[in-house]
This record gives sequence, C-alpha cells and structure tokens, in this order.
Amino acid sequence: MMMASTRGGHESRMSIRAHLGAVWAAVVAITIAVVATYALLPASDFYHVSHEGLAGGTSRALVYSNFPVSLVGLALIGVSLILLRSRPERGLLAVAGAVGAVLCLVTVAPGVVKQSDLDARLINVVPFIGIVIAVALTVLAMRVPAAEQTIHSTWKDRVGFGIVIVLTVVALPWILADVGVYVGDIPGLGSIFYSKQIPAGETLRAVHLGHHHGLDGLLFAFVAVVIGRVVRSQEPAALVNAMAAYCGLMLSYGIANVANDAWLEQVVKRGWTEWEIPSFLSLDPSLGWGVVLIGAAAAWAFFFRPEREASRTSRARAVVQAA
Repeated sequence: MMMASTRGGHESRMSIRAHLGAVWAAVVAITIAVVATYALLPASDFYHVSHEGLAGGTSRALVYSNFPVSLVGLALIGVSLILLRSRPERGLLAVAGAVGAVLCLVTVAPGVVKQSDLDARLINVVPFIGIVIAVALTVLAMRVPAAEQTIHSTWKDRVGFGIVIVLTVVALPWILADVGVYVGDIPGLGSIFYSKQIPAGETLRAVHLGHHHGLDGLLFAFVAVVIGRVVRSQEPAALVNAMAAYCGLMLSYGIANVANDAWLEQVVKRGWTEWEIPSFLSLDPSLGWGVVLIGAAAAWAFFFRPEREASRTSRARAVVQAA
C-alpha cells in the first residue's frame, strides 16, 4: 500500500529521473531559441555579436553553452555521480566526472567568455566537451534504479518554486527577447516593462533582442531549486554536501544576475537613478560578491542542507516498505 502523505509534506509523483530531464529540457529549449533568433535576425539587433545567419546562431549558442550551461553541467555531473555511486565501474565514472568538471570550469577562466565579444572562439569548445560528458553521465544516471525514486515534498519546495515564479515574471522581457520579440509589442506588457525605447546615448533598445544574462540567472535559480530537491533527498556524504553548497551558490548567483539586469534595464535606463547593481559576470573580489556568498550560505541553510531532509525521506521509505 502506497502512503499518500507524510508529516510535513506529500510524496511527489515526480521522479529523480524527471528532475534531471526537466533541467536538460530547459537548457535545450533556450538553445533552440538562441540558434533560431540569432540565425534569423540581423546582428545589429543583438549585443556584441558580428555573425549572421546559421553561423551567427551556432556561434552564439556555443558561447551560451559555456555560460551558463557548463556551470549547470557541473551540477548535473555531481548529481549523476551521486546516483551512480553503487555502480561497479564507479571509479572510472568518477574519473570521467572529474575530467568533465574541470572542462566545464574552464568557463570561469578570464577571457573564455567575454561580455564585450560574444562571438564564439576555439576555446569555447573546451567547456562544450565538458557538457558532452555531463550529458553522458546524466543519461547513465537516469537509467539506474535510484533515479526512479520519488521525492518527498516540503515547504522548502513551495518557497523555492515561488522564488522561481517571481523571477520568471521579472524575466519576461528576456524570455521574449530570446525568441526575437520585444515585450513592448505584447498588449498590456508594454506599459509595464521598458523595452523598445532607445535610452539617451545608446544605440540599442533598452532590452535588446537575443540572449540576456538575466535569463541565465533565472536558469541558475531554476536548476538550483530542481537539483536541490534531488540533493536534499540523499543521505549525507561529501559529494552530497558539496552539491548542496553549490545549489546554494547557484540560487544566490542566479538571483543576483536577475537583479542586476532588471535594475539596469527597467530602472536605470528609464532615468530614475544612476546607481547600478554591480555586475557579477567576473570573479573580481567585490562587496557584491560578498553579498552573493552570504546569500549562498543562507540558501544552503534554508533550502539545500541534506541532513534532516534525507533522514525524513529515509523514514518515509521505511513506512512505505512496511505498508
């Protein structure tokens, strides 16, 4: 007899396999939008790219695969290795995961992804190879019995997805820009969001068409909440704890990038203030990064720390098996 509910939440019908699939589905959807939009529209509509046609679409998609996708791939490598830890070839898989992680982390090296030049370069192939390894490990992880486990839902999930919903509303101009549409052309939204206007002293519209790092922030937050559910359901271990901390960093960093991009476009460019939320696209030490790290610690403590949730999940499984 399947237990319908447990104290403090209810049993989710969504398996770990579905969680992993949802993350890759989001990545693929944005990739398709980037390729199509940059291929169909002139480079002058976009930010710091020079190629057009299919070459322009694939070039921008390759850069997108570096930032943010390789950093998402890093999370999926970690979660996949957690699920694959019972496989007899786990040692070889761990080596593959380490190689993939190192390749993905090449993205954060200075100059690999430059905001001032978003055309693809040869170095951008390196993190892409890391993503290929992440995909391969995810496919293997989705096939193990542990991936069939459903996850015990708590108030943390409701709060986490509530944050993602709020960020999605803020990100509407970027979501539409990714498919080549100005939010100002949507009835009712044009009076809310600043988009098609050209601010004084600039040549691009307030919200240029194409991809924005604010949308990357939304992706980071979404991945953190989804993957965080998986991590929180696992018994504590070194890699589990590391991934919980990484989910905290992704959520805090994602929110910071949404705030930075939205404030610039919707407040500063309207002329309401000259003060800007600092950029977080480089690793230069700053007060802003200090805030991000404090936010990451808070997110880990409130949302992703696995100890209590894992033990509760274990008790729930025991009740189910006994029934």
